[in-house]
Amino acid sequence: MAGAIALLVRNTLRSEFRRIDPASARIVLLDMAPRVLGTFSENLSQAAKERLEKLGVEVRLGHGVDQIDQDGVIVGGSALRARR
Repeated sequence: MAGAIALLVRNTLRSEFRRIDPASARIVLLDMAPRVLGTFSENLSQAAKERLEKLGVEVRLGHGVDQIDQDGVIVGGSALRARR
């Protein structure tokens, strides 16, 4: 899903919405698991992670979301702030 959102932001938003700067979008994939697609082989898991990163997705693994509020989320004690 994160990869699909990255493609949407980079391609569709650019042509459909002139006031939205796709470069300013930040897509973060959060997962408590130690790797992406944990049921797949390690090679496929690593390849998927690298592909997501090439699409501009920031991958953060091994931490769950501690708190969600109107300002963003707290993950592993670090704040990820949402822009309004």
